[in-house]
Amino acid sequence: MAEKLGIHESKVTELASFLYKSYGTTFASFKTIGYSFTYDDLHSCVHCLMTI
Repeated sequence: MAEKLGIHESKVTELASFLYKSYGTTFASFKTIGYSFTYDDLHSCVHCLMTI
């Protein structure tokens, strides 16, 4: 998902933590601050990680 959103991997944890603390949810807050993705993108990413 970081690649899809154009976020460098080294910044993912810090940004996700900030967004969660500021907005209460991470992915909804990505949309709030202007990142574009569909929930199908999110679900594909999450389900892919769950099979590893």
